[in-house]
Amino acid sequence: MVATEVVCRLRYSRHTVSATGIDRARVTAEFTEHAAEEIQHTMRAAERIAQLGGEPDFDPATSSSAPTPTTPHASRSTLRPGDWAACRGNSQTAAPP
Repeated sequence: MVATEVVCRLRYSRHTVSATGIDRARVTAEFTEHAAEEIQHTMRAAERIAQLGGEPDFDPATSSSAPTPTTPHASRSTLRPGDWAACRGNSQTAAPP
C-alpha cells in the first residue's frame, strides 16, 4: 500500500516535469496537486500501519503497481490500464485528469 503510493507520487512528479504543449501550465498544476495528495496518502497509510504494529514499506520495488516504460510526453500511454485507478485508489480503470 505505502510503496504503491510512493510509485504514484513518482509518476505524477515525472509527468509534471515532462508535460508539453499548449496546456502545459494547467497539466503541470494538476499533476503537482496529485503528487502532493499522494504524499499525504503515503504518510496516512504509513502512520496507520505503524499504529497497528507493522512496518511501512516505502520501497517502490515492492509495489503492486510496477514501473512502466516512459515516453518523452506526459500522457496516459506511459501507464498501463488500471495504473491511474491504482494511484487514485479506485478499483476501476480511471482516465487521467
